[in-house]
Amino acid sequence: MKLEDIKVVGICGSGTMGSGIAQVCAQSGYKVILYDISDEALSRGLNIIKKSLSRIVSKGKMTQEEADAIAGGIKTTKDLNSLKDSDIVIEAVFEDMS
Repeated sequence: MKLEDIKVVGICGSGTMGSGIAQVCAQSGYKVILYDISDEALSRGLNIIKKSLSRIVSKGKMTQEEADAIAGGIKTTKDLNSLKDSDIVIEAVFEDMS
């Protein structure tokens, strides 16, 4: 698979790292499917992304419309099977050793 063949990026984990990866991928024009195990985790991840995009908008480096389109390009799911149509999947799951 070539880089230009990648259209959909699946990301497992919506914490700080996963949400950051999701944002960068969405800003780069990829469709993003963000997976986590709970609605709370997904909501926190989307809030991290929206705050980050808001800071970029406030600095004048992006319009609010662009930020909204980027955030809108990130779909969330609690169903791991939703990642099956991803061209690539990135794992960024919190590791709880206990």
